[in-house]
Amino acid sequence: MRELKNKIFMKRFITLTILIFFVFNGLAQNFNDKQKAIIYNEAIKLLKNYEMYSNQMADEVVNIDELNKTSQKLIDQFVSRKAIIYNDLDPSHMLSQVYELETYVANILLWYPDGMKIYLDYNNLKAGNIIAHGNDIYTVDIMTNKRIKGNYLNKQNNTNTEELLFRIAFFENNGTFENYKIAGIRNSKLITVSDDSRMLAEVKSVTFSEKDMQLIKDQTKTLLNDYINFLNLLADPKELTEDKSFYKISFIGLFKDSTLNVANDIEPEPQNRWINISEYQNKITADYPEGIRNLGLNLDSAQFSKVVSEGNEKYYINGYIDKFFSGKYKAKTVYRDNSKFDFKVSFERDENTFKNFKLSSIDKFGVNLYSQTSNTSQELPNQPISSLKRSGLFFGFSVGGGLTSYKNSNLSSSSLLNWNQQGKTAIDAEIHTTWYFNNRIGLKLGLGFNRYLANSNLSGKFQNTNYSTDINGDTYLLNITANYDSLFTLNYITIPITLVLHSNNNPEKWGLYAETGIIAAINIGSNYKTTGDYATSGFYEQYDTPLQNVDDPILGFYSRTNINSKGKINSATTYFALKTSLGITWPINYFTSIYAGPEIIWGLTNISKDKDYTDAFGATSSAKKVGISKYGVKFGVSYKF
Repeated sequence: MRELKNKIFMKRFITLTILIFFVFNGLAQNFNDKQKAIIYNEAIKLLKNYEMYSNQMADEVVNIDELNKTSQKLIDQFVSRKAIIYNDLDPSHMLSQVYELETYVANILLWYPDGMKIYLDYNNLKAGNIIAHGNDIYTVDIMTNKRIKGNYLNKQNNTNTEELLFRIAFFENNGTFENYKIAGIRNSKLITVSDDSRMLAEVKSVTFSEKDMQLIKDQTKTLLNDYINFLNLLADPKELTEDKSFYKISFIGLFKDSTLNVANDIEPEPQNRWINISEYQNKITADYPEGIRNLGLNLDSAQFSKVVSEGNEKYYINGYIDKFFSGKYKAKTVYRDNSKFDFKVSFERDENTFKNFKLSSIDKFGVNLYSQTSNTSQELPNQPISSLKRSGLFFGFSVGGGLTSYKNSNLSSSSLLNWNQQGKTAIDAEIHTTWYFNNRIGLKLGLGFNRYLANSNLSGKFQNTNYSTDINGDTYLLNITANYDSLFTLNYITIPITLVLHSNNNPEKWGLYAETGIIAAINIGSNYKTTGDYATSGFYEQYDTPLQNVDDPILGFYSRTNINSKGKINSATTYFALKTSLGITWPINYFTSIYAGPEIIWGLTNISKDKDYTDAFGATSSAKKVGISKYGVKFGVSYKF
């Protein structure tokens, strides 16, 4: 029997374990390494803004206007003005442990009239788990040391260093994470919770103009005023029953949903915290037959959150307001209540107008949700993080274009033939990987394709200085009349190995880059195409003028017209070049950047493997170097793995 019970227990335990596993895995948000890198880096940038604006306030203590602007910039780094901040301003820690953000900032100005500097330790940052809060809202805790330097009340130097937890909130929008804000700051030794869902929701807030915000607040106050007026009419025993039926309909019409529950504040000791709005209006009439006195809202006390988008031009705004009333509960006991309530009002936007303002919830603000304490210890962040680094492996590709520089020393060295050598288009494409040893220096290895176009042109009449002998034994000077053009196309597979240097350490900012190295190129096909006319004749200076210029084919002279010939160039299998580039690199996201700049590929070796060269007059000599280079620009993209 006992064994049977144990088997049943184990079976249930395993089933429950599996269920819990699947539930939690279904709820958990899986973040890959790149997403984590983005989140952590955005969090670090937010901390740097927090540090920067805090220190700017110290620099502007004598300039009230600039101080107010900077104070607002500091507040803007937070989710809400109600965010709870650990009180590290009081060096003796005799005052409150935490303050709301606005109070905290005001205390900086009040307690440190000469200014206060802060320093965050970015070398020892640690991150916790990324926590989902629903509605695509997330938080992550970042732990680091914060050092203060300032004269507290001009009486006591505050040089404390404390380990703080910065809770960073953000939300997901179509696969990207946006609007990073500080949700709260607490001491790592305290267990104060600052995750009120209403406050965190403000991370999805939208910005309206000051005029629009005033319209929204005014219409919200109008709705709240209607709410309290209809309650007064319903609670008034002097009102006719027929009229109260109309008031009930109108009252329910103030709410977004007729089935909503609201805080039960009309019972002195309510068994249920929530009550349906229909039941609420019925009970206020039934439970207070003599009516309610002093039922009202202090509209001047209303505090508003930021406006939060729900998509499709739908929004809501939260707020807090004082509500008070008194009356005889069930005609027996006088019950008075003066409490703070939080409300949520939904509305829509239609072009430049705001409409359909409706109450979405009303809750009694009985507990300070921003300073609750937990009975269980919270796991401190333990994952070391740092700012995004360039170091690591990158993949990329580039394309380039420009002008070929072509120089055939065999042609340029001729004193008799006036060859015109001209470079044409040069194009190249390359894929590459780059390993960055640190944030500035990397080694790049690539595989590419280069095509060079060039031509040589011979145009005019040229005469040899050396005598030739015809079939009759007569001597003459050979004349060449030419007007033809040869177009060369040279194709290479390239293997560039270069060193890359960046001007800055931050891959998130634009900067300059320099690249230099060696290219090993393998010829995969080089050819020529020649077009034009060509003719030879002989100058017999020993004869009279009529017989001096002879073009008789019998004597070996010839002419070619409409030349159109093609062939392969006797190119070297490999050649080497020096590659140099200088330009600008610009990040387009965390892991991708584009770059562009001028580029030079300077040929170092001979691209021809001819050992002998015979010129147009038939003279043979040792072949000289034929070189190609490129002057142009390149555009590329680089992506970090």
